[in-house]
Amino acid sequence: MNSIDMTEFYTILKEMEEQTLKALHKSNESLMFQSSYGDKDEFLTSTMNDLLLSQKSKNLKKLNEIKRALKKIENNTYGLCEKTNKPINVKRLKANPLARYNIEEATAQSEEIEYHKLH
Repeated sequence: MNSIDMTEFYTILKEMEEQTLKALHKSNESLMFQSSYGDKDEFLTSTMNDLLLSQKSKNLKKLNEIKRALKKIENNTYGLCEKTNKPINVKRLKANPLARYNIEEATAQSEEIEYHKLH
């Protein structure tokens, strides 16, 4: 991948990082608001907290994936499959900048997971 691609992906990843950090901040604010609301409707409060915590967990995971991808750009390994070290197609990276595996390896992993679910 050339430096133009790396710059483009770096920009995309930094934007994703900023959006994810904003979402995490919003989740934290919502959780604080929920806890200050009191016990007026314990079930509703509990359900909302569960949803907010789930969303926060997803965003933390995404933030870690973004940081991993940014680190790979620093190390000049972005765009290489983590398992085979073969290049990941640029179209795949544009569709999913956090892709860690080339399409062949991702397909093989999905098929293996499906096989183990059935057996």
